[in-house]
Amino acid sequence: MGFLNHVSKEWTVLKGAPIAFVVLVVFSLCTGFFGGTEFKSQEVKAIQARLDLRNDELDDYKSKLEERLDDVEKKLSEVQVSKIKSALEGKSSSVDIYWNNSSKSAIGYAAEMSKAFEESGWDVIGKHSATLPIGRAVIRTDNTQNSETIGRALDDAGVKYNIGGIATGDGSTDFILE
Repeated sequence: MGFLNHVSKEWTVLKGAPIAFVVLVVFSLCTGFFGGTEFKSQEVKAIQARLDLRNDELDDYKSKLEERLDDVEKKLSEVQVSKIKSALEGKSSSVDIYWNNSSKSAIGYAAEMSKAFEESGWDVIGKHSATLPIGRAVIRTDNTQNSETIGRALDDAGVKYNIGGIATGDGSTDFILE
């Protein structure tokens, strides 16, 4: 109410210059409105930048967590290693194990598989393959009898795999470990 009291006291002056008063009031209101809008806009931009930073941090944590979970999932338990060894022992042959160097989990998984095969008396040739999907390892055998033995060993151990690879007609089989 202080503003209205002031206007009523100065009414004679305002009557003399009404356009200047109206322009001054409109200018003051516009300046206040646009100033407040700009201030709030800057606050919103700052909050948005903080949210974007948090989202980036969360994405980094998510990818690290997925990588660590992938590493945990790609490790063979002692029970699995034992089952693979017992299924492979006495049936010595050779096998190729491929992995993609872009994935720590695939390297570790291939190393564990290689060790299980070697400790069972198999000859293992380990090879890096850039063409494999990241995170995958492949066991390749060159004959049907070996593929049946390996398939049973992986099934007994509960290792997930798909059969694939290039059909060469020479009896080789690829076990693509998941």
